[in-house]
Amino acid sequence: MPSSPRSGKFLGTSPAERPVVALLAESGRAVGLGHVRRSLALAQALAPWADCRLLLHGDTGVAVPDHGPGLSCLPVGDIEDVFTVLRTIGAAALVVDSYAVSAAELEQARTRVRLLVAMDDTASFPLPAHVVVNSALGVDPPWPDNGTLYL
Repeated sequence: MPSSPRSGKFLGTSPAERPVVALLAESGRAVGLGHVRRSLALAQALAPWADCRLLLHGDTGVAVPDHGPGLSCLPVGDIEDVFTVLRTIGAAALVVDSYAVSAAELEQARTRVRLLVAMDDTASFPLPAHVVVNSALGVDPPWPDNGTLYL
């Protein structure tokens, strides 16, 4: 299987050379499993070339759907706990899929990783991230500002 599904090429990355991508997903009985499932799907897509770590934010009593071999799931508390985990695992990128993380916390996170991606389905523009992904139909992203790419 190629390392890059889009190009079909092998990137030649050994497990030691793969960037660590942390995916912060809100979980819990009140929010359901949507954020976790979306993060798991993204981790699966990135797996050929990245070392993905799922960080579960919220109710830790919720069972995580089968996530396959090689993906670790770590419970995290507040944003400082997230930052500690990011340093410990050497994360190059952070993908945030959570309603509980504020814009101020995203701004802090943006300075701590090379790439911050915010999953947004509420059209809460602008968001302080390098990339903002909004999957809601009919939402027009704002004009790019501060170097943020809106998808």
